[in-house]
Amino acid sequence: MNIIGYIRASTQEQTITLDAQRKSIEAFAALKEWPADSIRFIQDDATSGTIPFADRDGGRNVMDAIKSKACDALVITKLDRGFRRCSDALDTVAYLEKRKVLLCICDMGGMPLDACSSMG
Repeated sequence: MNIIGYIRASTQEQTITLDAQRKSIEAFAALKEWPADSIRFIQDDATSGTIPFADRDGGRNVMDAIKSKACDALVITKLDRGFRRCSDALDTVAYLEKRKVLLCICDMGGMPLDACSSMG
């Protein structure tokens, strides 16, 4: 399984949160019993969440991996690390679903959200 962990910090000063996001995604993957070496991290440094996901450098890299079928699951720590606009989130989720890529959000209201299951 090819898993992409997407991490983002809004400002250069927040880059310490990138390590925390990485650890959260690794812990989520461990709960799913996904091998740690199956996760490839893509990050956006000092990038506003108001920029549409596919227009960010890291977001483009994720989308390229999806197009080339090199991604089975996309994991983000929180909804706001991936999206700020509902329309961007909905468009991206529709794109992922069409390509059968799982979207997992580690912390959705304190509970892990796995959008790849009927419960999610």
